Amino acid sequence: MRAGVAFAVLAFAPALLDPFAPLKAAGLLAIGAALAVDAFARGDRAHDAPARAALVALLVVALSAAVAPSGTLALFGEIEQREGLAIWTALVALFFGARAAHADAAARSRTLDVALAAATIAAAYALAQFAGFDAFAWGDAARYAHAGAVTLRPAATLGNPILLGAVLAPALAIAAARLASGRGDRVVLAASAALLGCAIAATLSRGAMLAAFAGVACAIVASRAPRARALVALACAAGPALAWSAFALRAAPLARFAEGASASSSPARLEIARAALQLWRERPWFGQGPDGFGLAFPRVQTPEYWRHVWLGTPAHAHGAPLQLLATLGVLGVLAMAVWAVCALAPLVRAMRSPHAGESRAEEAGALAALAVAALFNPLGLAGAVWAVVLLGMAAGAPAAVARRWPATSARAAAVAAALAVAIAFVPGLRALAEAGRARAALEQSVGAPPEQRVALAEFAARSADASLAAAGFDDAPWRLAADAHLAAARASGTDRAKAQAHAEAAEREARAAIALRPARAMNHLRLAQALSARGEAPDSAFATAERLAPSDALVRAEHARAALARGDFATAREQARRIVAMYPEAALGHTLEASAALVEGREADALAALRRALAAEWEDGAGSQRAAARALEARLAASADSVRR
Repeated sequence: MRAGVAFAVLAFAPALLDPFAPLKAAGLLAIGAALAVDAFARGDRAHDAPARAALVALLVVALSAAVAPSGTLALFGEIEQREGLAIWTALVALFFGARAAHADAAARSRTLDVALAAATIAAAYALAQFAGFDAFAWGDAARYAHAGAVTLRPAATLGNPILLGAVLAPALAIAAARLASGRGDRVVLAASAALLGCAIAATLSRGAMLAAFAGVACAIVASRAPRARALVALACAAGPALAWSAFALRAAPLARFAEGASASSSPARLEIARAALQLWRERPWFGQGPDGFGLAFPRVQTPEYWRHVWLGTPAHAHGAPLQLLATLGVLGVLAMAVWAVCALAPLVRAMRSPHAGESRAEEAGALAALAVAALFNPLGLAGAVWAVVLLGMAAGAPAAVARRWPATSARAAAVAAALAVAIAFVPGLRALAEAGRARAALEQSVGAPPEQRVALAEFAARSADASLAAAGFDDAPWRLAADAHLAAARASGTDRAKAQAHAEAAEREARAAIALRPARAMNHLRLAQALSARGEAPDSAFATAERLAPSDALVRAEHARAALARGDFATAREQARRIVAMYPEAALGHTLEASAALVEGREADALAALRRALAAEWEDGAGSQRAAARALEARLAASADSVRR
C-alpha cells in the first residue's frame, strides 16, 4: 500500500506515448490486485459502514460503466487519465489495504513518512525543472505569459502542474502538522516544507495554493500546538515560498490570482461547467460513464470555450463534483459522498478527543488540502491514491476476524497476483514506447529538410505500426499511426504507388480507431484525411466529425482544405464562412476564405479576406504563415493598384 502511494507520485517513463498515466495505472492495478487478494485472505467481510460504503461506490461505478455509451473507455479510461472502472477497483482495494495497515499511530506515521518523502522528491524535481536543469526535454511543458514574460510551470513526475500541486499541498500540510506538534526532525521538516511551498508556488495553480493554505491552517489548528510552535510551523510553510516567489516568480502569482478576482474570471471554466451540466442532464442517473467527459465534451462544446482557450479539448471537468456528476451521475455523486462521510466519521470522533487530536492533525490537514484541491482541479491518479489511503487511515482498522489463509500463503498469493497483472501490462507499455518513438519522429519531421522528412515519416509509420499489435483498448496509437502514414504519403512526393499505399494504411488505421471509439470526432477526421489522400470522397466522414464536434474549427478547416484540393470551391467557401461565423476574431477562417477566393480568381475578395486575417489573432508559432499572408496581401494590393491605374 505504501508502495502505491510513492509509485503514484514518482513513477513515469519519458519514452511512452503518455509518460505518466499509463505507467502509474499499470503499477496501481498490480498493487490493487495484491491488496484485494490480501483482503480476501484476511477474511475482511466489510461489515462496518466505511467498507460497505466503499463497495457500494464501486458498484455504482460498475453500473455506470455497464451502461456507458463509450464501451471500453469506461473500463480503462483515457490514455492521459486512466479513470476507468479498473482504476476505481484498484482504489477501493487501496482503501481496504489502508484500513488494515493502520491499526495504530506508528503505522500511520510510517505511511505519512512515505507520502511526505515522495512529494518532497517531486517538489525538488519541479524546482530543478524551473531552474532549467531537467534531463528530459518536454515538448508540451506548461507556460504562463504575463506582462511580456513567460514563466515555466513545472510538472515534475506528474505531467501537469495542476496535478503536481494537488499532491504537494497535502504533503505541505503533513510537514506543517509535524512542525507544529514538535514531532520529527525540525531541520528536515523545515527543509521539506520549504521545497514543497516553493514548488507549489511555481506551479502557479490557484487551486493548489488555496489547498495548501487550507491544509496548513487545518493541520496547525488540529495539532493544538502552543502559539510559538504554531507560528514556527506557519513560517516554515509559508515564509520560504513567499520569499522565493517574490524573487523568482515576481508578479506571476499575483497576476494569476488577479485573473481569479476579475469579473471575467476563468470564462473557459464556466464553459466547461456548462458542458458538464449538459452532459449530466443527458444521462442524469449514471452519467456518461467513468472517464467519459473528454470523449463527450466536443459534442456539447460551444464556440465560447475556444474563444478563451483556442484549440484543445479538456479531459476533465476541472473539479471533482462536476466530473463525478457528468461521468457517474447523481447516484455516483451520492455514493462517493456517503463513502467519504462514513470514512471520515471515525477521524472526526478521534479529533474531538483531547488526547488524540495531535496524532491525527497530519491526516486532517492532508485531507483538507485534498478536498479544496478537488473542488477546483482534477486530482489525477496520485491525488486519488492519496485520498483513498487517507480515507482508509481515517476509517480505522476493521474488526479482527479469523484469517482464511495462513499469512505466508496470503503473501505469496498477493505477490503472484501483482506479478500477473504487471506482466499482463508489459506488452501494452512496450506498444506505448513504440508509439512514443513514432510521435517523436513525426514531430521532428515537421520543418525538416525534404530528404530527412521522408526518412522520419517512414520511421514514424514503421514505429507506429509496431505499436498496434498490443495497442489494446486505446485509440490514440491507431490515430497516431494514421497520422504517421498520412505524413509519409505527403512526403512520398512523385512516388504515387508509395503514397497510395500509405494512404490505404492510414484509412485502415483510422477505421480501427473508429471501431474502438466511434464517438471521437478526431477518429472520423483521420478517416476523412485518409480518404482525401486516396482521392476518394471524404464528405461523409467530415460530416460525422462535424456532428460529433460542431464547434471544432480544425475539423471544418480540414474539410475546407480537402474541398479546395479537389476543386469543390462551394464547400470550401461554406466551411470557411462557418469558421468565421463562429470565430471571427481568429485568423483561421479568414485565411481559408482568402484561399478559396484566390483559387476561384476573385482577387478583390481574397485581398479583403487577407486583410481581415492579418488584423485577427494568429496561433502561437504561426509567424511564418502570417509573414506569407502579409507578402501575398502586398502582391494582391499592388496588383489591384495597377488595375485601377
